[in-house]
Amino acid sequence: MRAVSAMFLDAPHVAARYASRLYDDIGAAIFREDHKLLPYMVSAFAAYRLENAFRSGALESAYKPIRYHILMALKYHVLGGKSASLEKGKAEEQSEQIIVALKQHDLIATFRELAQVVIAAGGGQMPSRDRLKRQQFTQDLITELMRD
Repeated sequence: MRAVSAMFLDAPHVAARYASRLYDDIGAAIFREDHKLLPYMVSAFAAYRLENAFRSGALESAYKPIRYHILMALKYHVLGGKSASLEKGKAEEQSEQIIVALKQHDLIATFRELAQVVIAAGGGQMPSRDRLKRQQFTQDLITELMRD
């Protein structure tokens, strides 16, 4: 739920909240019968790759608080903008593009670069946990991502 919320719903601020509130906040927007499955799988794969980068020590653990924002940033980086709705066939095509990016040998460097974009959206310093849970920060990050 967290990964798909961050990647395909542009809601990393919701994913960063308490798990008990997550379903209340996005439950109606996910797991619908008309949704394509590939975006859910690619979101989980992206979250796995990011978590593995943290656990292996390849990516600095200082970036863990912004993990869901990194996932959203990855989507913008790969697609160059917003993704299609989860029920659209285009969402599957976009998911395939993200899978290709997740298999690149320089993925860790990409994660690190995107973490720096998240920090730049926070004014050059790591945003507070409270700020990461606010929709305004997500909007600021999207604005920053669309500049690149």
